[in-house]
Amino acid sequence: MVTTDPYTVAVHVADANGSSILGLNKTAFTLQNPGDFLSASSVTDQGNGSYVVTFGPSTVGQVLGTGNQTMSLDVNGVQVGTSATVNVVPSSTTA
Repeated sequence: MVTTDPYTVAVHVADANGSSILGLNKTAFTLQNPGDFLSASSVTDQGNGSYVVTFGPSTVGQVLGTGNQTMSLDVNGVQVGTSATVNVVPSSTTA
């Protein structure tokens, strides 16, 4: 199945001391899926270390899994928190 649907993640980014990290852009965020990844297509910086990040397929026609998928968010190459299992249900698909 090929999907063009985006994934949206809201995240607050802080350093080890709890200080908010400001000024990140879309190149800082990657959503990892086993065997694949999604690059951030847009980032809304809330100005306080909080970001709303939208991820889309990293290549045209990228095949993404549906159903239960284990995903993790990386910021500047470092995994944030723990991996989460999410149920992926695309709203639009093409064969």
